[in-house]
Amino acid sequence: MPAQQGSINIQGTSAFVAIALPVSALKQGDQNGDGKLSPLEASVYQSAIAQQVGERVQLFDGTQAGTIDFIQINAESEDKHSQENIGNTNDGARFFLVLIKFSFTTAPQALEIKANFFGKRTGEQQLTIKAIRDAEQEIVILRPGHLQHRFFREPHQVLVDFINTGLHHILTGWDHLAFLLSIVAVAATWRHMLLVTTAFTLAHSATFILSLMDVIPTSTQWYEPAIAASIVFMASLNLIKKELPSNFRLIAVFFCGLFHGLGFASSISDMVINSHHRWWSLIGFNLGIELGQLLFIGLCISVFWMLKHLQNEQEKTPLYYRGANAFALVIGVYFLFQF
Repeated sequence: MPAQQGSINIQGTSAFVAIALPVSALKQGDQNGDGKLSPLEASVYQSAIAQQVGERVQLFDGTQAGTIDFIQINAESEDKHSQENIGNTNDGARFFLVLIKFSFTTAPQALEIKANFFGKRTGEQQLTIKAIRDAEQEIVILRPGHLQHRFFREPHQVLVDFINTGLHHILTGWDHLAFLLSIVAVAATWRHMLLVTTAFTLAHSATFILSLMDVIPTSTQWYEPAIAASIVFMASLNLIKKELPSNFRLIAVFFCGLFHGLGFASSISDMVINSHHRWWSLIGFNLGIELGQLLFIGLCISVFWMLKHLQNEQEKTPLYYRGANAFALVIGVYFLFQF
């Protein structure tokens, strides 16, 4: 079982869990404090570790908590085939395998997991869990801000859930918001603003769908810096080149939107994958993105309209437009230097 991944296999009234958990999350068990759990430590602290896991990894069927029949803790060397590790009871690994059997009074119909077992090291802040029930499969990634998940929901529940997920993603994504700010913080007509936002929507929707259909491969090594560069590019154009042909701006926004669509696709792949209702998941997430985008753009336009009437600015490019673009530029440069 790969580190920080697990599976839940439902058979009748039982659920069998296998999951690899980080040693750094243990409060008791790592006796020598080396950040690893050896077979000897796992044997000595079997009961204490099992208790910690039982308290922090739970299954429910609606409001009914699953009864734990047994928990087995397994530890091994990070390189169990190495000659130097054979017979070395002090060696261990940064992750340990847990096998759990849960029982319910009836076959679980509303299976829900609650897990709060995250490590302290970089990259140990998530758990990827696959639930299997007959021909149905669903994968979820749990994080400190998302500890619970209900599997095998109805299509309308999946749609609403992913609309909320998409809405939250866009409204908390400073990179996407900064780009949206750079395309609305211009002195332009309503018709031009509608065309620009439509171009951005069409572009990111196209790459979002094509990426999740595996037509376009995604790699964070290049598209995340490209998103940051798109913010710098658009904000710089607004600050340096005040007069731009409408068609040029439309093409530039559309081209930049292609990269943002790959970012959205990566986000939904990293967060939750509902294979049984995959299209409901994708449609809901994209609708949430569009709703959040409309809310933010509407807020920006309203603020600019109020500032225009309060200050009675006569300049073609008012100061608050320049300030908004400068702010977007700073955010873009910050994200660009993170890579």
